[in-house]
Amino acid sequence: MDFIRFSVRGQRLEYDKRYYSSTETIDTLYCNFKFETDCLGHILGGWNLPYFWAQFHDEEGNVYVKTVTADNTCSIPYNCLRQHKFKMTLFATDTENYMECTKRYTTNEVLFIFNGLANLNYDGGISPDEPIPTQWQILIDRVDACESSVDGLSQDVSSIESAVSSIDERVTTNTNAIDGLSQNVTSMQNTVNELSTGLDAESTARSNEDSRLEGLIGDESTTRANADTRLEGLVADETAARETADANLQSLITAESTARSSEDARLEGLIGDRYTKTEADALLANEAAARANEDTRIEGLINDESTARENADANLRLLINDEVNERISGDNALQQSINALDTRETGHYNDCKSRIDDLDTRTTTNENDIEEINTVIESIKGTGAGFHSSIYRGKYLGDTYTDDQKQAIASGSFDDLFVGDYWTINGVNWRIADFDYYYNIGDTNFAKHHVVIVPDRILYSAQMNSENITTGAYTGSEMYTTNLDNARTAFDNAFGNQFIPTHRGLYANAVNGGNPSGWAWRDMRVELMSEEQVYGHSAWGAASHNGFDVGTQKTQFKLFVLDQTKINIRQYYWLTNVRSSTAFALVRSYGDANYGNASNSYGVRPFACLVGA
Repeated sequence: MDFIRFSVRGQRLEYDKRYYSSTETIDTLYCNFKFETDCLGHILGGWNLPYFWAQFHDEEGNVYVKTVTADNTCSIPYNCLRQHKFKMTLFATDTENYMECTKRYTTNEVLFIFNGLANLNYDGGISPDEPIPTQWQILIDRVDACESSVDGLSQDVSSIESAVSSIDERVTTNTNAIDGLSQNVTSMQNTVNELSTGLDAESTARSNEDSRLEGLIGDESTTRANADTRLEGLVADETAARETADANLQSLITAESTARSSEDARLEGLIGDRYTKTEADALLANEAAARANEDTRIEGLINDESTARENADANLRLLINDEVNERISGDNALQQSINALDTRETGHYNDCKSRIDDLDTRTTTNENDIEEINTVIESIKGTGAGFHSSIYRGKYLGDTYTDDQKQAIASGSFDDLFVGDYWTINGVNWRIADFDYYYNIGDTNFAKHHVVIVPDRILYSAQMNSENITTGAYTGSEMYTTNLDNARTAFDNAFGNQFIPTHRGLYANAVNGGNPSGWAWRDMRVELMSEEQVYGHSAWGAASHNGFDVGTQKTQFKLFVLDQTKINIRQYYWLTNVRSSTAFALVRSYGDANYGNASNSYGVRPFACLVGA
């Protein structure tokens, strides 16, 4: 074995000036470290930590860390030997993974320059410094600088906390004002409801009054029409009776005249034939008396007819006067009803106008208050993923993905979109879980603004694998290759496949002994969630110690940070994390973190990124 020996005295690393070699090759060269001990054989200094490491730097700036074995030996990286120049330091840690250590003990750095193995020399021109107080002072200065930076950060945090507190106070004030406005709005709504009820009652009363007036007018019209008909009948009857009486009188006169003429002729004949003059005169005198009596009788009949007509005329005038008076009374009563209705309408109008004017005044005041509150809200309102992912709203966004929503996402402003908002499309609630979660991530950069969407419930149930194996981890599973196809179709049908992009994610791709043992960049589009994305940390996943199963799915979706009820949906659903060689992690219907054999059929509740126009 070819090796270079070093002496370690406390925190000083020195080349031992001795070199052991059996070949002239530089392919396998090792470092061996000899630690200074006390009389009892205990290593001096802080080398009581359990894990030792050697760190090498080549000329190209590459860093290599090698484990120092139990015999205090480690190999020198080939690239360092190939370049014939490297720097090295030795350190110890309290953990098996030096990146996670809480304690570290280290030496100074040494530089080696050589030309081939046979001419290996310690570079005397760059002798390593002792860890003297000056070096410690440098470390102290760096610590002081860090402390100053921390103090500055503390001040910034205090300033941010003060600003947040101020915002909280303003939000509280605004909330109180909004509550006051809500009470005013409620009072206004009650007033409006009262006005509406009053107007409805007034409208009903007016309708009833109009109906009553229409009925009165109709009744009056009918009464007047009947009276007119009756008067017309009386006049017609009277006219017919008078015409009949006139005809009868004329007939009587004509008959009388005829009779008299006949009688005169008869008398003249009688007189000439039978009677003397004296007898004739007596007969004529008797006839004249009879005629005078008949004339008197006829005059009496005429007078009686005339009196009857005068009485009939008087009765007709009385009937007409009664009708006129009745109509005048009806008109007066109708006018009084109309006047009373006008008075009531005027009163209602004035009352309604007064209440509406008061409502207008209060509305103007509230509008001014709302404008002032909106001004305050605008002063603290932000845009972008950070602002919109910090507020849970839960608003229904409709049943289609609109052009305005596409533009808001594409621009990165995310206007009127917040965590918890959702679309209901094809019977599924698609809920916003986060904003720009994968932005600027990937071996091919994903530079499109996006929201992460997750269904509220499982889409269906499926196996991770047809057998109880986890070979190839999530990306090697049947779930990744085929069983998510129906879910991808569901997302495409809801939003359009052009808005569900393919991007790159880092996923585990190998499992060794039930633990993820490798990873690779993969295309991702519609995928299962991980424990980290749901819980914010590992639970049953075996990746809690090596990170292969975390990859780019490293933080919790804001939906589950702000509303944990969205995790617990009383359904089983798969997660991507490998639990063992036979099982994957899942969320159980009881709400606990759990796992299940890969061949079991559990819920598929995936996520996808939604981009805009």
